[in-house]
Amino acid sequence: MDTSLLPSGRQWIIESDENRAVVVEVGGGIRTYQYQGRDYLDGYAADEIAPYTAGQILAPWPNRLGDGEYTFDEKHLTVPLNEPENHNAIHGLARWLPWHSGATTPDQVELSCRAPAQPGYPWTLQLSTRWSVGPDGLTATHTATNLSDTPCPFGFGAHPYLRLPGVAVDDVTLTVPAYSRLEVDDRGLPTASVPVAETPLDYTTARPIGDAVLDTAFCDLVGEDGSSVELTDPDVTTGVQVWADPAFA
Repeated sequence: MDTSLLPSGRQWIIESDENRAVVVEVGGGIRTYQYQGRDYLDGYAADEIAPYTAGQILAPWPNRLGDGEYTFDEKHLTVPLNEPENHNAIHGLARWLPWHSGATTPDQVELSCRAPAQPGYPWTLQLSTRWSVGPDGLTATHTATNLSDTPCPFGFGAHPYLRLPGVAVDDVTLTVPAYSRLEVDDRGLPTASVPVAETPLDYTTARPIGDAVLDTAFCDLVGEDGSSVELTDPDVTTGVQVWADPAFA
């Protein structure tokens, strides 16, 4: 089968130490991740279009631009809307572009993408992500370079949907080391940063998700060497941790 014709494009399988991940050409993201044969991502099939930005790389902005508009260096710019129901531009420009493989080994693949300048974002970016698996699990190392002659506005994110195999979401215990969160309007656009202390959205101490519905950006992260979000089962026998270095503070 010619995998380049799949909705997610070519597929790269990396494996080591009972870890297995599938990385894809379209968007340069991750489609599945397993440890000891169990799925820790709510991913998608090879013949599907990535649903809800699952596993994708978000650049050069990871959230939403209201009306697709922003101002940078005293210039007013407009990018195409791709969340038409809310009249927003969401999650950047790179997630449907083809990413190309570089160095590849059984446990590692490096993908790169050049996002060309365009009327609403007149800067050329070189993006790369090295995906690897090993004794510490799955690691993603991201690099972004502005190839233009002038400074550019830039933000970055990734979009994995984590899960604990065999554990219902209501029973998952969540820890988020963040002192505040972003309030948003009915279009999902940030309006203010507010403390989480003594509110239902304070997860600085581990507690069950229960019936909470979270589509929330947390900020003021804790940890000089980086911050981690943790999911565990009620008995703390199974868990998954996502760690990000200080560049993501």
